[in-house]
Amino acid sequence: MSILSFCLLSAWFGCSSETSAPAPQSVFEKPEYIALLTAVDQRNIEAVIPYLTSNDWELRLFAHQHSGSLKDTALYTALLSALNDTVMIRQAVAFTIGQQQDTTLFNVLHTRYLVESDFNVQSALLQAMAKSLPSTRHTDFTNLIASASCESSPLWAAFRCTQNGTKNLIFIDKAITDLHCNVIDARLAAAHYLSRTPDIDLTQSFYNLVKAYEEETNIDVKIAIAGTFKKSNHPETASWVISELLNSDNDERIATNLLRAAQQKNWLTPASLMVLCHDQRPHIASLAASSIANKELPADSLHSLAESKNTSVAFGAAIKLNPEPGYLAQMIQELPDQYQQVEGVRSLANTNAEKDFLESLLTSPHAPLRTAALETLLTYSTTDIKKYLLMATELNEEGQLAILGNYFVEHPEQVNAEIRQLVQQAAAACVLPRAVETYNALINGLNASSDSIQDIYVFKGENVPDYKILTNFNDTITAAIHTSRGIIQIELYPLIAPGTVVAFLKLIDTGFYDQKRFHRVVPNFVIQGGCPRGDGWGSSDDIIRSEFSEESYSTGALGMASAGKDTESCQWFITHSPTPHLDGRYTLFGRVTSGMDIVRKITEGDTIEKILY
Repeated sequence: MSILSFCLLSAWFGCSSETSAPAPQSVFEKPEYIALLTAVDQRNIEAVIPYLTSNDWELRLFAHQHSGSLKDTALYTALLSALNDTVMIRQAVAFTIGQQQDTTLFNVLHTRYLVESDFNVQSALLQAMAKSLPSTRHTDFTNLIASASCESSPLWAAFRCTQNGTKNLIFIDKAITDLHCNVIDARLAAAHYLSRTPDIDLTQSFYNLVKAYEEETNIDVKIAIAGTFKKSNHPETASWVISELLNSDNDERIATNLLRAAQQKNWLTPASLMVLCHDQRPHIASLAASSIANKELPADSLHSLAESKNTSVAFGAAIKLNPEPGYLAQMIQELPDQYQQVEGVRSLANTNAEKDFLESLLTSPHAPLRTAALETLLTYSTTDIKKYLLMATELNEEGQLAILGNYFVEHPEQVNAEIRQLVQQAAAACVLPRAVETYNALINGLNASSDSIQDIYVFKGENVPDYKILTNFNDTITAAIHTSRGIIQIELYPLIAPGTVVAFLKLIDTGFYDQKRFHRVVPNFVIQGGCPRGDGWGSSDDIIRSEFSEESYSTGALGMASAGKDTESCQWFITHSPTPHLDGRYTLFGRVTSGMDIVRKITEGDTIEKILY
């Protein structure tokens, strides 16, 4: 459901225009709504259920719209009965049922779908079935999708199957057909299904994909179609992708998807790689630089790249030139900004170069350098794991400890009795709930190496938001993120994610975000900021719960970073383009209204100067 759907409920939601009557009482002034939200905050299922069956349909709808982050069999009776309610409630409840991921609920969803006439509800029901699909019903479900009208965007359901580890369902012909549907959402669903579903071969569909790509007028769909060519082994695919990739008129998000396909398939020639490494778009040049190690380039070309102002390009070439020991370390130290130095450190991964220098950075005053150095060292060898763990434990270096915990999850064989004791000590020293990400990473590392399972930290509703703050605002709140690249205008959605919006506003009021850095930028995915450490491992003192909703992660969506359900704090991200794999998994609490050009210019290390609302 889009934010507009919330505004269509009735006047009580506060939606207004210049010519409308004064806004009525705010939702957040009504005791029953606050009581409902508090029950959800505290995960008090028994207290939530009466609201799901309230005689007041507006309250009932609000309750269903805020139940998407709840998962409990005690909800089932109320949820299933609501499948016969109004259209908006049916759509909301289908989402919540899907969030349960319970195969026993498939039959009732299937029964409701067969009599459903609303396209939006049909789509929601299909996606809920995809999340609840038992292995015995694959054929029935496949038939439903194959026969569904494109107006209900059925390929989103096929896409959800791949997300939930269900057997990949093959709908290539239908997806190709739906790429020409007159409904943009249906085309977007088809393109993401084709691009993101593992183990499907689009070789025979190459010409159809090119035709759809060339005819597509919606940029989001075109970006997604660009991601499908990595699945084609047609003899003309490589030359077509390279030609299109070198077309400088293309949106850089399209170029990113084409470049990733060319890298995955090893289609880049030395000549095309040189052009891309000199690309004026920093994200494209940086991404291209990761291919330097795999290409035979003449020495003069490498020397020219080593002089690049793009750190990733310069280091990719310098490493290939096999410089003397200490040369790369000196290059890193001469860089003017710690985030450029981080880029240089990351470039050393898997090279076994400058180990002594990297170890000296483990105690750097800059957290991003400390964590980047450890991540790089862990690609070299495992012989010094105990040393790194001891250093991180003695310094209570939460970022490094979290990295080591995640490393042990992937390498449980490294956890001997001595390491286990050190990890236990580090976990016991974590201050909860603030250090929940570090604590859970350490515990997961222990659990991966033992049959004796320890409990990770689980949110207990300790922090109930002060919803009265929201009585001063309408259904959306406008704000401006002032960055070193320019201003990004956003709107916040208190009706969709009230607890998150309250926490965000409170941090703004204290100046928490002033002069923070964007510590993570993934081309054609997200920019992320708000970390007090500047490396992605920091949080504020308060942990807030997840607020999952039907809202979709389209271009410019504002979401909360998370280390698992109910671990959100202060870090947030903005999407470069639609990222539907985040739907229902990360709290969406706003969108960019203008300034996407600024979002796309942001690179790691750029500054959040301040946020105003």
